[in-house]
Amino acid sequence: MKFDLDKFGTPNVFKWNHDHLISVLTTGHNRIVKDTRLIRALKLIKRGDFIPEEYAEEAYYDKEIEIGYKQHSIRPSLIAYMIEILNPKSGGRVLDIGCGTGYSTALLSIVV
Repeated sequence: MKFDLDKFGTPNVFKWNHDHLISVLTTGHNRIVKDTRLIRALKLIKRGDFIPEEYAEEAYYDKEIEIGYKQHSIRPSLIAYMIEILNPKSGGRVLDIGCGTGYSTALLSIVV
């Protein structure tokens, strides 16, 4: 289902972008990401590169996005939280099973 900005009363609501998503995940008292390697990965890897074109406007919202075949890309905050808790070691190995769009795998490739 496509995210309907009109349901908020105006189509001119604030639209998230790559930098805003990183800011939400890495700053403030509710920040999810503290690991500098993951912060670097988030800055380098853009979620929009892993999302179907028809959902490009929604790529940087912290929400699930349909990727086809009744599958969804997980919210960026959940991916970041899982990687933060996993705390993979530099030079280590990670097997990402069911990687969906490949976004989490790309992040992990930078962190490890």
